Amino acid sequence: MMKVSTRGRYALRLMIDLAHHRNEGYVSLKEISARQDITVRYLEQIIAILLKAGFVQSFRGKAGGYRLSRHPREYTTEEILKLTEGSLLPISCTAPHENPCPRAAGCATLPFWRGLQQVIENYLRRVTLEDLAEQQKEIGCDYGAGIYRSISGRGPEHFSTFSHSGPCPVFFTRSLTWAFLFIIYFLVFR
Repeated sequence: MMKVSTRGRYALRLMIDLAHHRNEGYVSLKEISARQDITVRYLEQIIAILLKAGFVQSFRGKAGGYRLSRHPREYTTEEILKLTEGSLLPISCTAPHENPCPRAAGCATLPFWRGLQQVIENYLRRVTLEDLAEQQKEIGCDYGAGIYRSISGRGPEHFSTFSHSGPCPVFFTRSLTWAFLFIIYFLVFR
């Protein structure tokens, strides 16, 4: 199954942070690092990719930093993740122009994998950076949104919205994963 790497998850968090602070001008990696609990060194690797692709602009100097090149609604999660991950294929058979499998013509599962790939791509195209930034504002944490298991211990079916000021734990990426898997399950197996 497709798994988004740390680089892809951190790239989303970095872009959400820039979207959230876009009215403040250029934002330093040091500030983002403090809010996101990601090392400056790792952020430098990610920002280099984003800068080269034109997703962000930079300004050197004391008041320097980074800002988005476009409005947050003009970025899709698909383009951010494809840029940082390279491929979002659920299985290599669905890649265009790859070494074709000699069994492809008679493969009963190939249409399933292609359908799953289409569901993934459609979902990621619909979710914009602005959507994630808005979700962040609603939740009230320094990045993204999240859910956590109720402290009541009544089981995994009891979830609550995570809401506090300050950095959110890893629940943001986990909630995206669970939402993503739920949507795939619903669309593929309904």
